[in-house]
Amino acid sequence: MRNVYFGMFNHQLGEAFPVEGLAQLSGRDELRAGIAKCGFRHYRRAAKSPAQLARSCVEQLFDKHPSLANQIDTIVYASLTLRDSEFYNEQLGDCLVGLGLEQVNMVGLFSSECGNLGSALLVAQSLIRSGKAGTILVISADVCLDENKRIIDENVVVSDGASCFIVNSDPGNDFQLVDTLQRSNHRLRLETSGTYLPRYLKLSTDGMKDCVENLLAGHATSRGQISAFVTGNYSMPVLAMFSYVAGLKSALHFKGDVAGTAHAYACDIAINLQRLLTESPPAPGDKLLCLATGSSTWFASLLVKT
Repeated sequence: MRNVYFGMFNHQLGEAFPVEGLAQLSGRDELRAGIAKCGFRHYRRAAKSPAQLARSCVEQLFDKHPSLANQIDTIVYASLTLRDSEFYNEQLGDCLVGLGLEQVNMVGLFSSECGNLGSALLVAQSLIRSGKAGTILVISADVCLDENKRIIDENVVVSDGASCFIVNSDPGNDFQLVDTLQRSNHRLRLETSGTYLPRYLKLSTDGMKDCVENLLAGHATSRGQISAFVTGNYSMPVLAMFSYVAGLKSALHFKGDVAGTAHAYACDIAINLQRLLTESPPAPGDKLLCLATGSSTWFASLLVKT
């Protein structure tokens, strides 16, 4: 069984706009104050579609690594922006043909929502380990389709963006992916939208805790061995809850740029790993824990810096 590595991150975000200007906050002083306490100051809005953002993002990656395009044999494309076939058929086709990847096999993911990156890692990990793929391009791209729905559940502001990275068996890549573990509870899909409802919170935190504990136990890793904790960009209270559920000190939680980026759907973790490598580089051998979350499914990933 081959070891799995990933990295070579790139991302593209929309233009920054102040959260204060969102139409959803007009005349709603209590919501305005609540969003400010959540830590969001700017969100990103793009004129491009998800596939167009994805193409620009990957083009930048190929510019940095000119020989990479010829090495890719599989694409994992994750997006929850699936309003109509134009997004996942015509525009995605234009993207892949324009990148010279028209004959590369592709796996499409959507149902894990903002946890799609965890799902992508799980799929890519399996393909590399089995020898069914050698170099995988993972792409995540999403946009908000309704400007009156930028604020979700009154506690998170969403941004338009795309991220991409490479998964392979090359020890020279940024991280070794030791393992990714998934847990789900689809009863949550039946719950009404309300992140702070006690029942919703109980089911969610139980799922996250079980996922993290089983991953660490399965690889004989204690929480004291974790040097950094990486998640998506949610509100500050939710991020504090993630640290608590994972059993990790808040100081280990790399929160990226919540104020300036807001929540770029499933792109967050890849963007935050890219930022981490630049702003607070882990040492070779350091272990990191990532937690990717959807509304009813959770993914914990154990990484080692190469």
